[in-house]
Amino acid sequence: MNNTITTDGRQNMAVISPIWQNPAPVSRPCGREDGSSSKTDLLNNKNIHSSKMALLTDENLYALCKTYGERARIWRQRFAGLLPEVFKRKLYEKKGFHSIFEFAKKLAGMSEEQVRLVLNLEKRFETMPALRSLLTTGKVSVNKLSRIVSIATNKNEMFLANQVQVLSKNAVETLVRDEKFAMGNEKENDNKNGILDVNFGHKSGKKLDGDFADFVSQNSSQEPLFAPKSLPGQMCFDTKNAKSNSHSSINSEADSATDPSTEKDENISVENPNNCAGKSNPLNLSAEVQEKLLKLQQKGLDVNELLKEFLQKREEEIAQRKAEIGRKIMEEMEEKQINSWQDNSENSTKNLPINSPTNIPQTALPANGSAKHQKSASPSPSRHIPISIKRILYLEHGTKCSIRNCQKLSEQIHHVRRFSAVPSHDPRYLAPLCKAHHELMHCKDLDYIEIRKRA
Repeated sequence: MNNTITTDGRQNMAVISPIWQNPAPVSRPCGREDGSSSKTDLLNNKNIHSSKMALLTDENLYALCKTYGERARIWRQRFAGLLPEVFKRKLYEKKGFHSIFEFAKKLAGMSEEQVRLVLNLEKRFETMPALRSLLTTGKVSVNKLSRIVSIATNKNEMFLANQVQVLSKNAVETLVRDEKFAMGNEKENDNKNGILDVNFGHKSGKKLDGDFADFVSQNSSQEPLFAPKSLPGQMCFDTKNAKSNSHSSINSEADSATDPSTEKDENISVENPNNCAGKSNPLNLSAEVQEKLLKLQQKGLDVNELLKEFLQKREEEIAQRKAEIGRKIMEEMEEKQINSWQDNSENSTKNLPINSPTNIPQTALPANGSAKHQKSASPSPSRHIPISIKRILYLEHGTKCSIRNCQKLSEQIHHVRRFSAVPSHDPRYLAPLCKAHHELMHCKDLDYIEIRKRA
């Protein structure tokens, strides 16, 4: 029996159960282990329930949806990481479940396919502790890990483990696709590092600041360790599809050899080596151009040599224009540095005492002319790329990504030399890339990753 105080101050005898028998509900955010959240005001508000949802603004409701959805995804990944250990211990049988699939379905709502995928990945990552740790701890989603399993080996597991933690799912798919494309051209390449590598002028790819942008040469790779047919997200690189594509290409070649109607298109079609299906893409030549080329060929001229000369001349003109613009940019940068240094030196001489000698060498000037003051005195360069430079890049690469085996539209102009390190828009160090390849290029720069982590 405990005494309770009513609202008017009178005591009322009532039977109240102890607090340990009926504890108050504890609301703890489940997004991170420490329970912290960026939306603490919304999450800790106990008055937000079904009857109060109408009072929420659209922004607050959307913020709650994002927060709860993200936390549900994180804890779902962590639960999936526990399934291999549950399966080894047969814990589901000890707790009265008929199978591991029923265990995962009732506790976390996972389907049978998802459970099988997790168990298969854990088995294939037995000899790769770095990737296995990402799976069992739930740091990386199963969808990302299932996309890299076909190219993962003991040699590149550390690289892949770092990449899947910083790359998006689309960028991971692009990485795998480029690696598989390089594996298809293994005989044509000498470099065999096993990871997608973009040639910046050196085979090692270590020096980034002093080399021109060359996104054409790529390395090869080893054969895939696991068949991708049992895993999702492998796109057109499934083994069955590859066989069917090869048979279809052979049959099409045989049909074209026997069909005389295909001889007319022989001079206007070319096999695209970048197509993973092995199909041939016809050139979109107008009737006027085809007629002129046919006349030249009938006159005994080698049309192939004429086209090669035209393409070579075009490349030389583009390289010359890029070199001229790059030279002007370098001259402007040097002139700005000289002017800023002169301004700092003049300001420092004005602040000298009257009795000081006038013929003071420049080396004896105060530290006001240092690089730090010069940098602060000079205006910050603009990140806007002039339209004249964009036109040259468009003339060279068109509207597509500059990576050889990529057919996506270019969305970003990538600075091979980081703009923060070398603030210039030299077209020799620029390349239009799609969103996924732009993300890949930045993730190859370890200094850039460290800067982003500190930011």
